[in-house]
Amino acid sequence: MVGMDQTEELLKKSSLLMRLFESMLSTAENEARQIANIMKRHGIEPNAPILEVGCGIGRIVVSLSRLGYRVVGIDIVPQFIERAKQLANEMNTDAEFVVGDARNLSKIFRKEEFNSILFYWGSVLGCFGKDEDRGILAQCRSISRTDAKLFVLRFPNKVTLTLLHGLLGYRALDHVLDLEDVVIIGRQFFDSASSWLYMTWRFFERRVEDLVYIDEFKTEMYVYSVDELAEIARDAGWELEKAYASVSHALDYSDMPIPHSLSAVFRAT
Repeated sequence: MVGMDQTEELLKKSSLLMRLFESMLSTAENEARQIANIMKRHGIEPNAPILEVGCGIGRIVVSLSRLGYRVVGIDIVPQFIERAKQLANEMNTDAEFVVGDARNLSKIFRKEEFNSILFYWGSVLGCFGKDEDRGILAQCRSISRTDAKLFVLRFPNKVTLTLLHGLLGYRALDHVLDLEDVVIIGRQFFDSASSWLYMTWRFFERRVEDLVYIDEFKTEMYVYSVDELAEIARDAGWELEKAYASVSHALDYSDMPIPHSLSAVFRAT
């Protein structure tokens, strides 16, 4: 199955997602330290040139930059990049940002420009289907150096979602994020037969004791297993180096019977 092009919906509803991303700024520094720890385990030290693909408002890019990395972020949403540049200025970092489509990386950046590529928190990969993802990873390889590393961290995990939805009768799962003035109700349904995850985020404004509906954002993504991700990465010039069950504790994938998420590190071939 091939995923729909969600770009138009993303651009149209970007102001909604800004509220969600802004709520995550408080955890960005800690998350960046965890990412940096994983990177250092694979030889990527501060001052290395890194590209985050699908960087959103740049919270991870800016936080990694403050840790000494030379980081560039790219996202297709101009509003996200505008906020990212503002954030970099507020934090007094030299992080750089570019508006662009992940499917056009080789047209935007030079060959062998980066030492590492980062995909984080379910960004980009899976949103267009396997063929598009294979092409995106191949372009990542073309703009990376011969000793580069590819980090795919904190993505949904097919094994975990299959088990979870099976135990709960394959029904949709709801969760609530209370941001005081705004409440976000997320609903997700995982189709284990096709491995596609369908998500709807409904946004409500809090008015005294009432919630007033604002709008909603729908998205979908293909959910990989480690083996599947390793296969398309190999086709694109990357070899699996290590899989993790937890980024926060740097746990090996085999150390946790039911990994919370999919996190994997690849080396250029």
